[in-house]
Amino acid sequence: MYQSFFGGTGWAYPNGWAVTSFAKGGNGNKSHDFTKSGYLINRFYDHKLSAGNWGNVTFPTFRLAEMYLNFIEAVFECEKRGVTMPADYRAKALEVWADLRDRAGLDPITDIYPNATAADLVELCRKERRIELAFESQRYFDTRTWMIAEETDGGPMYGMDTSFPQPDGDASITPDGYWQRTVFETRVFKKNHYLYPFSQRELDRNKLLTQNYGW
Repeated sequence: MYQSFFGGTGWAYPNGWAVTSFAKGGNGNKSHDFTKSGYLINRFYDHKLSAGNWGNVTFPTFRLAEMYLNFIEAVFECEKRGVTMPADYRAKALEVWADLRDRAGLDPITDIYPNATAADLVELCRKERRIELAFESQRYFDTRTWMIAEETDGGPMYGMDTSFPQPDGDASITPDGYWQRTVFETRVFKKNHYLYPFSQRELDRNKLLTQNYGW
């Protein structure tokens, strides 16, 4: 099952299967609330639900894969920075990382990147985390923890061209023009956005309080 749902993919429902087009006028783009990027989350949707039934989803708040990734990241951040840690931590981090990847049928990370440095492994762990925890409300906080949000959370956001008109005929066929990579939104994230500003009321109450930088 796809983690995301986009034009041209099948949507399962209790009594059948439908192919959807998000091009303008297609069967997935007929009202004001269509997806602007051309993608929807498919991962946590219950395809057994009938029309009009929202159902219930048990959303993972903290799962084993996140524990593994937290440990892996901590180990290789320590190694990169020359921080002393127990002798077996590196081997254990690679062991649980291999277990994590094996679930998806992937080879251990050190088989793919045999010459990776500690700094390389930190970056690879971040990419692994982005994929493994996709749509689980982690990425928002990760980019701020790593202070990379100025590069990842600002500027043009790209998706498919949902404004491309659907041709007459079968509304489920996605036209070729839909696949043109298109900016659907431009976002702003500046350095001072890592912290909220203190309200003037709080600054007036406490004369020792200093406003966060940039505000």
